[in-house]
Amino acid sequence: MLLDRETQKDPKSAEYVFHERLGGGKAGRVLRVTDGRGCVFAGKCARSAGDSHGLLQEAHTLLLAGTHPNLVKLVGVSLCDAGQLCLLFPCAGCTFEAYLTAEETRSAQPLARATEARDALAALLPAIAHVHARNIIHTDIKPANLLLERWPQGSFGGRRLLLADFSESVVDDPACRLFQPLAGIIKDGSLYITTAPNRAPEVHYGVAAWTKLIDEWSAGTVALQTIRGEKWPVRKD
Repeated sequence: MLLDRETQKDPKSAEYVFHERLGGGKAGRVLRVTDGRGCVFAGKCARSAGDSHGLLQEAHTLLLAGTHPNLVKLVGVSLCDAGQLCLLFPCAGCTFEAYLTAEETRSAQPLARATEARDALAALLPAIAHVHARNIIHTDIKPANLLLERWPQGSFGGRRLLLADFSESVVDDPACRLFQPLAGIIKDGSLYITTAPNRAPEVHYGVAAWTKLIDEWSAGTVALQTIRGEKWPVRKD
């Protein structure tokens, strides 16, 4: 089912075909998906039919987040061939991680890398502020969770940066049914929810009072990774 009301009127929009794997992670696989109109999507599918709770929560969080030019857009939901829940997103060009590790990017001059770091922050920080205003903490901002979408006026070779993958996000709002007390997450053993190179110090050392600021720290590490071209922009310890 597509969330856009106009495309819902076209019966071909519900005819999905699932193709090759594009990627994946803890939350599930990402497949190339096409519909009867020839539109292409990136489908994030649960690993099994009984393992859909995380994707349902991510879909709810994305709907709560609303729209922003630098935020990935959930365009629909469906079921994979084996009955797993599948979230449908526009099929972006590549991840920011793939862009940063490409030989052309790695061989760029320092000034060019610094300019791209500036452009990355200019796109990322407003998107973070947007979700924070809705009491959503992403918690796992890293190059692999940023997408580059074709955009004529964009940086990065005519592309714009999108904040994606809210599978580890936290809704810090007691009025919302997705609310999760931050201290409770740490007590439950889910401390290391942020990828190590991009983890804020308060999360790394188990400080129970961490806040939305962890996302801003992670955004800064992404900028440093862009400038230095290294996965570990700061010391591992």
